[in-house]
Amino acid sequence: YETVNVDYVSKSELSFSKYKKVPVLTVNGCQINDSAIIIKTLSPIIYGRPLSEVEQAQIDETTTKTMLAFEVVMFQSDKDIQKYLDKFFKDEGCMAWIMKMVAPFIMRGIPGKIIDKHPDLQSIDHYGATFKARLTGPTLGGAEPGPADAQLWGIVAIAKEAGMEFGEAWLAAHGLAPWYAAVAARMPRPIFAA
Repeated sequence: YETVNVDYVSKSELSFSKYKKVPVLTVNGCQINDSAIIIKTLSPIIYGRPLSEVEQAQIDETTTKTMLAFEVVMFQSDKDIQKYLDKFFKDEGCMAWIMKMVAPFIMRGIPGKIIDKHPDLQSIDHYGATFKARLTGPTLGGAEPGPADAQLWGIVAIAKEAGMEFGEAWLAAHGLAPWYAAVAARMPRPIFAA
């Protein structure tokens, strides 16, 4: 496989597509958008079988609830917004500089928009406790990580990679550090570009 880092300002790497959000996966010329759909599409290839109903429900909950709860926390503080921008907006130049100046103002509004759109959204602690209770072994998939493990691991990995302390605190508060390590051991390297 080939990983292509996308410039968040120009998104020129996505010139082939009308869809301008990431992630985007292209397999044999077929474009697949949205992380939940990518996981659903790739699961038969990666796991040798389609998603079970339970796995699909776990993926749906991760996408429509846990990920949003993480984004609420991720973009609540100027400190975490800056860490995110410093890690994932590394490009130099005038446009990148302008983006780093403007993005915090835009990103500060994300938590409120998510909460307004999803008033039933629980805290990340609620989803952490729920996830921990569902573990059937070292991972949600049992002895080996399943699709929902990979998806949630990716969300936590973004926070950890950016140096956002709440990711580590969330893992510790729910006894999920061993789960994170078990899934991390199965992930290809590198996950994030240097």
